[in-house]
Amino acid sequence: IGPWIAKDMFWNLEFPVCTLLCGAIVLVLVMDYMRRAGQLHFAAELLWACGNIIWGCTELVLKDNLPLRLLAAAFLAAGLVATVASGASARLQKGAEERNGEHRTLVAKGLAAASLSSSAQAPRQG
Repeated sequence: IGPWIAKDMFWNLEFPVCTLLCGAIVLVLVMDYMRRAGQLHFAAELLWACGNIIWGCTELVLKDNLPLRLLAAAFLAAGLVATVASGASARLQKGAEERNGEHRTLVAKGLAAASLSSSAQAPRQG
C-alpha cells in the first residue's frame, strides 16, 4: 500500500519520474501477488493499477493524449468488471460452501435419527 500512496502523492505533486517509478513498483507487487495467489481479485488490481499509471502518464508526461486516456479508461473499466466478477464468484462459492455444510449437517442428523430409530425398534434379547 505504501508504493501506491507514494505514487498518488507524487502524482499530486506533479513529479512524473517518481510517479512512474512508484507505479512500476506497484505493478511488480501486484504481479507477485497474482503469481502467488492466482485469484481474480488480483487481476482486477493489476488492471486498475495499469489504467491508473497510464492515466497519470498521460496527465503528467504526454499532456492529455486522448487515445491513451481512452486506453486508461478501458483498463479501469476492465478492472471494475473483474472486481464485480471476483465479488460475485466469492459470494457464489460461499453460498455453495454453506449449502454443502447444511447438507452434511442434515445427513449427519438423518443418520443419527435413523440409528436411534433402528436401535429403538430392534428386539431386545434377554
